[in-house]
Amino acid sequence: MSVRLRVPRLPSPAAGFRRRWAMRRCADDGFSLIEVMVAFILFMIVSASATVAIANATKTSSTTGSKIAATNLAQQYLQQARALPVASLTAGLNIPAMPTQVGNGTYTVSQSACLATAASTAAGQPTCAAGAPSACPTPAARVSGTQYMLNVSVNVTMPDGKRTVAENTVLSC
Repeated sequence: MSVRLRVPRLPSPAAGFRRRWAMRRCADDGFSLIEVMVAFILFMIVSASATVAIANATKTSSTTGSKIAATNLAQQYLQQARALPVASLTAGLNIPAMPTQVGNGTYTVSQSACLATAASTAAGQPTCAAGAPSACPTPAARVSGTQYMLNVSVNVTMPDGKRTVAENTVLSC
């Protein structure tokens, strides 16, 4: 017969640590008022920053939408001018400022045309002198060897009245 001896086990050092930790935790349960206040202030700072960022993104998106609409409107007017026959280019090109409704905004569109020659070209863009005619000359009135160009400009003022989109095109007479 064999005899088994029981050796008593000593408590591990970790057991003492756990016991001490449990006693400390019981004495310090929950959050203090300072911790709650700091967490609340941090939350408010993050919330305010996010709100400002979202507001700025919305404003920028709206401004970009208005600019795109104004640019499309100007290009539409230039396409209409390009589609006209050369003989009637000036009949409907000098348009005073007129309101045009696009979506929820009212844009102000003005269009003008003036005659320029290759000699008046500055930096690749024909320039029009003050009082320059706004019509292509008839074949009988043309000066030999001179290239005539009609400079068509469209200006669209956005609904806020502060920003303007300008588009130009040059049509050969």
